[in-house]
Amino acid sequence: MIGLDSLATARMTSANRIEVESRVTNHDKFQHDVYFTATLWDAAGKAVGTATGTLEDWPAGHAGICKLIGNSTPGKWTRVSVVVSNVTEHVRGRPE
Repeated sequence: MIGLDSLATARMTSANRIEVESRVTNHDKFQHDVYFTATLWDAAGKAVGTATGTLEDWPAGHAGICKLIGNSTPGKWTRVSVVVSNVTEHVRGRPE
């Protein structure tokens, strides 16, 4: 029930530090802690970096920007993908 609403964007913030942003929405009727993982890929399809981030107590129906922080080889990545790696708190309506 967590929607990734836009293509992710990535930018280098220092020598090998990366920041990834993606617009997300909680389409569920409960708040959740949502964990994201981004993978940066080179032109050959090899993973060359990762970033992670969490939205804690993400309210039901709320949309916003998720920021993920990680590391990548500068100048080596050509695309980025983001996935929801875990959802906790109020899964199936039950607090955890």
